[in-house]
Order: sequence, then C-alpha cells, then structure tokens
Amino acid sequence: MLGFTEIEKPKTLKANGGLWYKIGDIELHIGVENREGYRSKSHPAFEVENIEAVRRHLEERGVVTQDEKTIPGVTRFSFHDPFHNRIEFLEKQQ
Repeated sequence: MLGFTEIEKPKTLKANGGLWYKIGDIELHIGVENREGYRSKSHPAFEVENIEAVRRHLEERGVVTQDEKTIPGVTRFSFHDPFHNRIEFLEKQQ
C-alpha cells in the first residue's frame, strides 16, 4: 500500500526474522523482538511531502489514523500496522 517492494535479506540474517523493503534508493529493515509485557515508544517516522494526500491514501484503504501531539512547524499523524507497531508520518512546514 505504501509502494515498498519486499527485498531478499542476506542468508546470514534470515534466521533473525524480520523483513526488508525498498522504494527508490531507500531501504526499510524491520526486525523482530520479544517484547512480551513491554510497550516501547520507539517507532519509525517518515518525512513526506503532501501529508494530507498520504493520510487520505491510507484512510481510503481502511487504515485508522490518529493525530499526534503538536510540534511547532510540523504536521504529523500515525497509525498502527497489523502487528501493532506505531508508524508516524510527518511533514515540515515551510
């Protein structure tokens, strides 16, 4: 939905779990951790252009988004992926 293509992990890292994705010259590596009973605030944040179009794209596909606390000069929102990870998108205002 975000335009990333899954790429093959090196054989030496496959046993660790997780997935790797690519879009353009950007790679996103998602790892696996046992966090039973632990809720981390860590999360990826992606800087985008036209954040309202990004949000509309996700919501039109059934993704529930939520506003994040205000940061001066930044528009931002987040959502949770199917594995309950928080993902943030932000756009710096000119």
